[in-house]
Amino acid sequence: MIVSLRNLVDCWSEVVRSREEASGPVLLFVALDDCDAIATAMSVMGLLKADLVRYEVVPVVDHVQLADRFKEMAKPAEPRSAVCINCGGRVDLERLLSLETVEDEALKVFVLDSSRPFHLNNIESTRVQLFDDAVEPVDQSSLPLCGYEDAYGFVEVEMEEESAGSDVEEAEDDVVFGSDIEYESEANEMDGIHGRSKSKKRHSSRKKEKTKKRARQQVEVDSDMRRRAYDYYSSCHVATPSALVSYLLSMDLKKENPTLLWLATVGIADHFIFGKSTNESYEESASLLKGQLERFYNEQEAQTGSKPYDSNSQSLRSSLDAGEVIQHVDEPRLELLRHWNLFDAVLYSTYMCSKLSTWRQTGRRRVLEFLASLGIPIRVAQQRWQHLSRESRSVLEDPSLERTLGRLGLDDFHRDGFVKTKGGYKASVSAVDVVLAVASTLEVDHSEGRCSVPGENVWESLFWKAYDILGAALGDVTLERGMDLASTMQRLLVQVGGQVIDQRAFVSSGTFRYAVLRDGQYQEAVRHPLAITRLAHFLMDALEAQGEKSKPFLIIAPLTEKGTWLAVAVTRASTYNDFGLRFRTAAAKNGTKIVDHGFYPHIVEVADGQETEFVRFLHDVMG
Repeated sequence: MIVSLRNLVDCWSEVVRSREEASGPVLLFVALDDCDAIATAMSVMGLLKADLVRYEVVPVVDHVQLADRFKEMAKPAEPRSAVCINCGGRVDLERLLSLETVEDEALKVFVLDSSRPFHLNNIESTRVQLFDDAVEPVDQSSLPLCGYEDAYGFVEVEMEEESAGSDVEEAEDDVVFGSDIEYESEANEMDGIHGRSKSKKRHSSRKKEKTKKRARQQVEVDSDMRRRAYDYYSSCHVATPSALVSYLLSMDLKKENPTLLWLATVGIADHFIFGKSTNESYEESASLLKGQLERFYNEQEAQTGSKPYDSNSQSLRSSLDAGEVIQHVDEPRLELLRHWNLFDAVLYSTYMCSKLSTWRQTGRRRVLEFLASLGIPIRVAQQRWQHLSRESRSVLEDPSLERTLGRLGLDDFHRDGFVKTKGGYKASVSAVDVVLAVASTLEVDHSEGRCSVPGENVWESLFWKAYDILGAALGDVTLERGMDLASTMQRLLVQVGGQVIDQRAFVSSGTFRYAVLRDGQYQEAVRHPLAITRLAHFLMDALEAQGEKSKPFLIIAPLTEKGTWLAVAVTRASTYNDFGLRFRTAAAKNGTKIVDHGFYPHIVEVADGQETEFVRFLHDVMG
């Protein structure tokens, strides 16, 4: 069942108060490879604490592990309820979790998942509650009928269409054959007795035609319903960040605070960095949170009689624990600027790099031109950002900079951003910085500097490392290590992207482009779906900046430890990403073995040795 924003409070009451006789906690199943999921989990944990409700956090890496952990814990833990965070929405949870085998029918599963579309069986289920970001309830009569899809939302419509003609013939044969016998035998009998065989034969012919017509109509109706279901599941996209939805819930519960607001800014930053939201939707979410920040500002001023903003920047902010404050800023698109120097921030910014091709010598000259237009010498630009004078740091906010930016094609150099500071410029971190630190922690094995492939004993450790970074105070060594790792990954991302473009190590295959990162050819660290997703978006931006036509991008990279290949397909956030269904259709056509990797359908693992044939059949499917 879908729960709209208007009914979130009532649904939350069921989360915390249903099965009050149960002695167990609320189980929080959290998607591992998702910063928005971790931020949402922290937000939900805060709300449960406020209601004095016990909970247990269970990180999960994919749907198989979600099902296994639920079955392990549902009966012995006697949970009050279960909450799936950024997982479970697009699969049939009743079937996946075997809810029919759970003895207590009062146990419900609540889903806070930004992935769309929801599985139709979840919408019809009374034991699954789906938190939606729509204000008004969804008109379920407009949805297609369920039953044409499998547990993962795959509809075999193309295979069905190819055999549609034979289906009609079979339907006609099944119905008409019996009719022929019936009416022909009846006609023969009447002919022998009454001599009216011609009349009966005409009657039999009309009956057969009507039966054939009904059979054709039935097949057409079935095909149309199957096509509607296919189109529904093809509309894969990402909705409002779950961390923002949980903040809206806290507002309705009158329990919002600056900490939950900060987690919401991290959620919208995650969606922006990984191409899950459009510029318009990001700006809309940022505007909403800025309004909340202004409200906190006004309340604090009314209570203390002082203005809680920086007298120099006039940036709105709100008090956090340990003297930390949140600021809304007009932020330059230079990742990790506050954690290294200005020169490197410009050189390795995915935005600047895609626009200026900074991995090339000509691009580096344009970087020097950019710094010269700022009036900052190269030796100053190579000093750590924190050590620069206030005048040098404020140059990026100078209105006269817009003319230089326009000449370089950097018209959208600034965007709305949120920064957490402590002690002025001595310690600060942006929401984007936190997202990159968390993602890098999930991507890289700290001990070996290689891509992490979560195993039975690794995935939970990775989750809690990322959790610690997200909750760390400014200046904490955990946060600093995360930023250092993010800086390393940022350099690798630009280096690998530059190699792929300069070596033309990609293929423009009709409606999409793809690149196969052969083992040993590129940095081993760029093997994680988060890193590959950012790399694919960077390649899309860089190629478009060079005048290429905008196309989806597919990257296939080896998972050496598992003996498989990881396929990650990205599209613009403004378009549906239907690669999940395309992957499965291509695999069905040539017998390729694929399995989901994580919770997004456009990220799968392909059996070793089948990756080339898989791409060929995918090209045929994409047409």
